[in-house]
Parts: sequence; C-alpha cells; structure tokens
Amino acid sequence: MLIVNKLRGVSVIFLGIGTHLIIPKISEVTLNFHQILSQQQRAIATEAALEDRKKLDKDSSTSTTLNNQEFQPPNNGGFDSDYGSGTR
Repeated sequence: MLIVNKLRGVSVIFLGIGTHLIIPKISEVTLNFHQILSQQQRAIATEAALEDRKKLDKDSSTSTTLNNQEFQPPNNGGFDSDYGSGTR
C-alpha cells in the first residue's frame, strides 16, 4: 500500500513537471500559428483590395470614354419618330 501511494505521489510530481515544461511550448506554437494565420489573412485581404482597385480603375476608364460620347435618348416612338407614335 505504501508503494502505491509513493507511485501516485511520484506520478503527480512528474505530471506537474511535464505540464510546467510543455505548456509554454504549446502556447508559443499557438501564438506563432495565430501570427501565421493573421499574416495569411492580411495577404488575402490585400489581394482582394488590389483586385477591387483594378476593377474600379478599369470601370472608371471605360466610364470616362462613355462620358465623352453624346447621350442618345432611346427612340420610343414619339410624334416625330419614323416608328409612329405608338398609339392607334
């Protein structure tokens, strides 16, 4: 019975020492993992922002060329239309 109690005491001590040595390493790895993930998320966000900027630049360049053209209203068949007035 005395040996069993000593083994339990020794195993509790080893467990305490093991957790004291392992937990800081686990927390360091977790911190590094979160930093890596945040860097990946920043890179993804940056790429998305660059793509959006390229789309905006492309849209603005096409809209300026469209703005330089004179507006032609649609021919809905007014009184001076070749298609008639649209009434019977």
